[in-house]
Amino acid sequence: MTIFKEKDYNSKNKWKLNDSDLWFKGNEIESYNKQEGNPGVYQYDGKKLSYRALPVKTKSGQENHYSISTTFVKSKNGMLWFGTFGAVIGYNGSNFKIINDASLGLNDETGHLHIRSIMEDSKGNLWIGNNGIGVLKYEGIKAINFTEQQKLKKEDSKGNSLERVFSIGEDKLGNIWFGTLESGVWRYDGKSVKNYTKKDGVKSKHIWTIYKTKQGELWFGGASPSGVYRFNGISFERKY
Repeated sequence: MTIFKEKDYNSKNKWKLNDSDLWFKGNEIESYNKQEGNPGVYQYDGKKLSYRALPVKTKSGQENHYSISTTFVKSKNGMLWFGTFGAVIGYNGSNFKIINDASLGLNDETGHLHIRSIMEDSKGNLWIGNNGIGVLKYEGIKAINFTEQQKLKKEDSKGNSLERVFSIGEDKLGNIWFGTLESGVWRYDGKSVKNYTKKDGVKSKHIWTIYKTKQGELWFGGASPSGVYRFNGISFERKY
């Protein structure tokens, strides 16, 4: 068992990428501590745990803007993606890619990023779930607002919407699934989007996570009330 007596803060800007690295979010539940000095992540290379500062700067009063808010995603092309509340930041070993309000042209009128989930599908598309402006689909060159494209904003749907998305997953058939707050679960088969709600067995009002097993099955974890669900092809069964 390895015990870390100290962390290497001096290497915070010496980014590098190894296939066997393990990555962790920062010390604080939110924001960052005085030694870290900037939003970032920890990298363990098998010998040393080092802090890597993200290539962003916070504004006074917005110290939590770039705190890690999602799991990390390792892309098929080697890009490592970090999801924060205000940006998705990719690193390929030499360069960074930053997807944020500025790069997307977002403002108070359009709504801002509030990222709660990221997932790369089998085709290499990066899906970005937000609590507010819905789902973005990034194809490597540009990002489109999938929620707007599918006319699934509240003003369009007049009911459940795909605006508050906290989890995303892909099943073995290539269907993309979205877990939302108060709007059930949604499935996109490449052509249309279908909504599953309480009448379909989804009793939780908040789907926090979608987990894919080695067999390709998806498990859905929810809250209010708590529950773990599995889709049987027609409806959802609560397993726990």
